[in-house]
Order: sequence, then C-alpha cells, then structure tokens
Amino acid sequence: MPYPPAQSSRYAEDRRLLKTQKNDVLDVIVKHSAFTPNDFDWEDVTGGAGHTVSMLSYRAEPQFRFVFDWNNYGWVSDHWPGTQTQRETASVSDLNGALYSQYGVVGWLRNLKREVNAPDRWAEFRDQASALSFADIDDSKGDTPFTSEEARLLHARVQHITINIQQNFNLPENRLRLIEGQLKKIDDAIKTSGRVSWGQFAVGVMFSIYSIIGGPSGQQVLDMAKILVAPLTHMLGP
Repeated sequence: MPYPPAQSSRYAEDRRLLKTQKNDVLDVIVKHSAFTPNDFDWEDVTGGAGHTVSMLSYRAEPQFRFVFDWNNYGWVSDHWPGTQTQRETASVSDLNGALYSQYGVVGWLRNLKREVNAPDRWAEFRDQASALSFADIDDSKGDTPFTSEEARLLHARVQHITINIQQNFNLPENRLRLIEGQLKKIDDAIKTSGRVSWGQFAVGVMFSIYSIIGGPSGQQVLDMAKILVAPLTHMLGP
C-alpha cells in the first residue's frame, strides 16, 4: 500500500535521512548503477510506526520506491520491487547495510533495472496476435475443406518453416523436438480441418512456437507465421 505524506504529530519522530546520508545514496546510484540521480525523487512520508521517514521514488514509475526507516534494532528497508516479490522488507544492522547489501539500495537498484528493462512479452504477444488476426478475412465460403492444390501449397509452406527452424535456429534438442511436434500438428490439420478452423489453429500454434523460442528469434517465427497464412488469406477471399 502507498505511504501517506508525512503528517505532524506529537508522537511522531523525525527519522528522515540527514543531508550527508542522502549524499551517500546519490554516490551509490552513480557508482553502482546505470541510473542517474535525476531519475529519482525524494519525499517525506509517514512510516509504518507513524514516524516521518525518507522515501526515494523512481520518477518514471513511482510505484518503484525505497523507504528508509530505523528502530532500536537497526535500519529497516522497505522497497519495491524485491528480488522475487513485489515488495521486500528487511532489517539491517546499520546504514552501510541499508546502502550496500542485497536488501539495501544496491540490491534495489539491481531489481529496478531488471524490471524496467524487461520486455512486456504479454503486450508483444497481443500486438502480434492483432496483426495476424483472421477477423478481416472473408469467410463467405464457410469452413470448407481445402482443395488438393490448396493443401499441397500449405504442406509446402509448413515444410519450409520446419526446415528453416531446423537449419537456422540454434535450439536445444528437446526444444527443437517440441517445435517439430507443433508444426506437425499444423500439417496434419490441413487434411482434417476446414479452411477457417485451420487458419485459426495454425496462428495459435505459431504463437505457441513464438513463446517457446522467445527473444529476437521469436520475431522470425512471427514472420514465418505471416508467410504461412498469406496463401490462406487469398484462399478465403471472394
């Protein structure tokens, strides 16, 4: 949950960082990350015990933040994102630990870099799915079987993609066998499915292969999918 702005109270202690301590945080950012101090903002907030504490937020995505607090046992770091969770809270013995330990600013900056630089593969998947959508294809012929010539052309397309992946993608053997099995499903469905059903099935399987391969090579798979369905678009036309 978000930290509320600092409020005055006769019971609240001022546990904000000193100017020199904030300077130490700046040094950590400059020396131990690819970020710059200008990427962050300081804010005074009310900590969990009701005291006024210092919070450092990542300016581009303020939900990523680091809160400095302390108690009789040492310093407490509360930060987003954590190493394996959204939020991570830890106690360290001194300010040095709050700065340099895996639960301190150094560890937080490493987590922050990981999340900021990570691609949104779900969004990429949705974008590519939209680009390969069959919604605009004329299906006036209905879900009828392919003619022998149409089937021959599609078999050739699937075979071409299979050979391309076998020869040009450096994949582990188990992953390559899995992809070959997926492509065989597309090939077998040419004989048993109607043209509309087959097209939707083929696109879905190619997205599955895209997810298996991932990375820059995944884009090549999506390009292959466009090649695969290109003749189908014509076959489904008026």
